[in-house]
Amino acid sequence: MRYVLCIDDDREVLDTLARDLSWLGPEHRLECCQNAAEADDLLTEIEAQGDALALVICDQVMPGESGVQFLERLHARAPTARKVLLTAYAGLASAVHGINRSGLSRYLEKPWQPESLRHTLTELLEDYACQHAGDPALDQFARRDGPDLYAKVEAFSSHFAELRREGFYFWQRPLASGCEHVVRMPDGRSLLMLSSNNYLGLTTHPRVLEAARQALERFGSGTGAVPLLSGTLELHGQLEQRLAALKGGQACCLFPTGYSANVGILSALARDTDVIFLDRLVHASIVDGARACGARIRTFHHNRPDDLERKLTAESRRSPRCGRLVVVDAVYSMDGDIAPLPELLQVAHGHGARVMVDEAHSTGVLGERGRGIAEHFGLKEPIDLVMGTLSKALGSLGGFCVAPFPVVDYLRHYARSHIFSTSLPPATTAASVAALDVLEAEPERVANLRARSQRVRARLQAAGLDTGPSQTAIIPIIVGDQTRLARMGKDLYARGLYLNSVYYPAVPREQCRLRLSLMATHTEEELDAACDTIVEIAHRHGLL
Repeated sequence: MRYVLCIDDDREVLDTLARDLSWLGPEHRLECCQNAAEADDLLTEIEAQGDALALVICDQVMPGESGVQFLERLHARAPTARKVLLTAYAGLASAVHGINRSGLSRYLEKPWQPESLRHTLTELLEDYACQHAGDPALDQFARRDGPDLYAKVEAFSSHFAELRREGFYFWQRPLASGCEHVVRMPDGRSLLMLSSNNYLGLTTHPRVLEAARQALERFGSGTGAVPLLSGTLELHGQLEQRLAALKGGQACCLFPTGYSANVGILSALARDTDVIFLDRLVHASIVDGARACGARIRTFHHNRPDDLERKLTAESRRSPRCGRLVVVDAVYSMDGDIAPLPELLQVAHGHGARVMVDEAHSTGVLGERGRGIAEHFGLKEPIDLVMGTLSKALGSLGGFCVAPFPVVDYLRHYARSHIFSTSLPPATTAASVAALDVLEAEPERVANLRARSQRVRARLQAAGLDTGPSQTAIIPIIVGDQTRLARMGKDLYARGLYLNSVYYPAVPREQCRLRLSLMATHTEEELDAACDTIVEIAHRHGLL
């Protein structure tokens, strides 16, 4: 719940304010106080309930302390609340003096016009909602303690219900069509999709769809068992062989999802006597897998082989006989930058450490033929462990690990997310095999994706936007201020662009951003128009 607080020692003024604020929606609760002491007590109750103070309307003349003095005290307690000072005169000398210290948003002269009041307060409440669209972070809800496990749900539900009502809930927007470069929404609108990992546009490719249809007719909708029992089809073997060949490895093990692949691989291979070295920006599934196995976790600065060298050297001296595994992403999902893999491999292997690379965002994207990061760098020897997904450039669902035969055989018997999960459905498996066929037959899709990514990045940078270290089809636009980000995200959606708004804790607060994910099937005209719209909205909201 978000509170709107009115403070005036004149009861008639409070009654008038209450009448003129009758338009407030159910997400706001109006409270009136006649002095600062009452307001302080009410604010204590609001804080105890875990609710928020969104707006304060305070008279300049109050018994005991002035309105500006009260707002100065309040600002330390509720710095993001919007603050309006009521005054009976236009001079406002004392109010102007206190603006910086009190966080004063506006002043309002008595008597006011109801429509003017509504316009002013609506703007302030929307501004507050924008600033808090990404707050509080989800972990703040999860950390709420109490005897009832459902208690944490109430504050979470209330917060996100308000975001939905105010048009600032940017997640889980359902589609009424397949995820192509242009999508249809349930309200009939068509939007340019800039938020999908369907990099090569294969989810609706005729060859992929036909393979899925044939598998559905031949094998049915599911396998009905885990892989170790009766859940392995010849299709699974075909897919594993193709993926191993794609990555230049000996063998492959399939998993239900990319997340379960990372958790399964790490929890099977590492133990509490081992050490796992993680790039600080690796995917959450890698962090969860490392935690699940109980190994000691050491992090190194992002894409810094020199820092990895220091950490490995220190750990080798401390525990010379422990197993060591270095884990990195090939392409990082928030910035779209590429790991300096040759240097990382040299450092890791120099210390006897194995290297695991998450190729979720590089398969089908990096390399002339889309074979991934090894092709991109021209590596001659296979990577120790390659994890990948079928759900991004390959347009289906599932995860996999490519490694030497003994390692894959070990995973099939020790990776719990593989052992205790029903195997991939026939249609999904066949679609993935067909996607690999298309990748081989139509390498121009990879080239198109690369060219479009370079084009968009160049246009945005030329306009003065910060696209971070992006080198791939993932292109961030660093906004930094979450109020501005919320407003821009809302306006871009209204203008027909479906893209991501990324808040803390997914990225640091000062790095909140819009994130574009491009597809090979986007036309240059569509992307040029999208860039123009983004630049226009950036100017409108002061980012440029």
